Amino acid sequence: MINKLYYTRIFLLLVFSFTCCQFISKPQKQVEGIIIPDEFFEFSKESNYYLVKYIKGVLAEKPQSLKNLIQFDCGGASFCYDLGGVALQTLDKIGEEKMVELLAKLDKKTKKRLELLLLYGLEYSDINSKKRKAPRKADLALEFPRLHKSLTQ
Repeated sequence: MINKLYYTRIFLLLVFSFTCCQFISKPQKQVEGIIIPDEFFEFSKESNYYLVKYIKGVLAEKPQSLKNLIQFDCGGASFCYDLGGVALQTLDKIGEEKMVELLAKLDKKTKKRLELLLLYGLEYSDINSKKRKAPRKADLALEFPRLHKSLTQ
């Protein structure tokens, strides 16, 4: 009888703890200065978790994280423009040279998708537009010439 009561209490404590964690944990809106648009919070907490994980991985210069970020399911339409903005902020943070190094291990299809995301980011959701050579114009060759060359090879 005592064992049954003990295990019941443990079970209830675990359920309570899990439930509290679900309500208390909030999606991250920034990762080391990279702003994650509010639209991504309409996805599940799990999606936000993975997006944050991939951004942190790219900042840590992990090629697989870059691939995962590029292939992240943005849900189509304007969400992909926002993902392009996130990719562009990540590029600004690590720099063109590091991004070119990370790209060396990616296949052509993934590179093409990154090129499109960066173009979306430059045109529609560029948080750092004031420092661009041609603000609000999607000209990857002008803004990041080495990266553009690497993406189109």
